[in-house]
Amino acid sequence: MRVTVTVYSTPNCQRCHLTCLALERAGIAYTVVDITENAAARVWITDELGYAELPVVVVDQDPENHWCGLRDQKIRELARLNSWATSSRASIEHELVLRANVMSKLGAGD
Repeated sequence: MRVTVTVYSTPNCQRCHLTCLALERAGIAYTVVDITENAAARVWITDELGYAELPVVVVDQDPENHWCGLRDQKIRELARLNSWATSSRASIEHELVLRANVMSKLGAGD
């Protein structure tokens, strides 16, 4: 499963823009929530999560995994997870094809 994130932002936030660029470069899909247009999201990131600065980034598959600010190391970690997930899935699919071929050959000899 590929990791995706939600970025809580405002339109003129430079660090938010840089975070989105870093996510794009890392190949991580993201959704931006503009907290100037979504009061509930603003309340959630300030009151519930306790953040006072932007951007706030929340990993969609693990809502307990979140941070604020431009955090290149966190983005690189997520990119590694995505890379591992992609290569693991490809390896599993390849293994299934190989097994199917072997089983087909074994069945053909009957």
